[in-house]
Amino acid sequence: MRDQTPSAEDLSVASDVEKMEPLLLRITEVATTLGLGRTKVCALVRTGELPVVRIGRSVRVPREALQDWIWQHLEGADESLSRLSRHKSRRIAHDSWDTPKKRP
Repeated sequence: MRDQTPSAEDLSVASDVEKMEPLLLRITEVATTLGLGRTKVCALVRTGELPVVRIGRSVRVPREALQDWIWQHLEGADESLSRLSRHKSRRIAHDSWDTPKKRP
């Protein structure tokens, strides 16, 4: 008779499965993720603005499609990215001022 104790490999696979995020999100999960109400997300689905997968009567939003949708709807993305890069370059310059210099 075979021993029923799971091997380390079995436990590792089970742990990976538990950590996996679902590929498809429910409307309530999308609402929570976006910080919106369920009604607003349903309206986005109804108008076809938010990409969905329909399985029978179930409606799911693919995780990657949601991320793409968010990036496509960024307003002022070029402006905020350039502002961020200017801020970082200023901070690098200020860092050199902040460090005390050793005297010979």
